[in-house]
Amino acid sequence: MKHLGNMLVPGGLNPLRAFEQMAEGIAHSREHYAEDEQRIPLLYATQMHEMAQYLIDTMNRTANEYNEFIQRKQAWREKMKR
Repeated sequence: MKHLGNMLVPGGLNPLRAFEQMAEGIAHSREHYAEDEQRIPLLYATQMHEMAQYLIDTMNRTANEYNEFIQRKQAWREKMKR
C-alpha cells in the first residue's frame, strides 16, 4: 500500500491530512463500492465509508467537533499562506 500511495501521490500519502479529507474519502468510497450477487464486497471495495461516516456523525452529534476541527485547520492553512 505504501508503494502504491507513492505512485498515486508523489512523496506518498500524508496521514496527517487524512482526517481532514474524510468527507472526500467517504464520497469516493461510496462511488466505487460494489457487491456481488451474494452481497460480498468486490475486490478492493471496502465499507470504510460506513466507519468514517459513523466517526464524523459521532463527533458532530454532541459538540460539532469534526466540523469545528475542519474549520480550524482551514483557517490555520489560510493564515500560513499569508
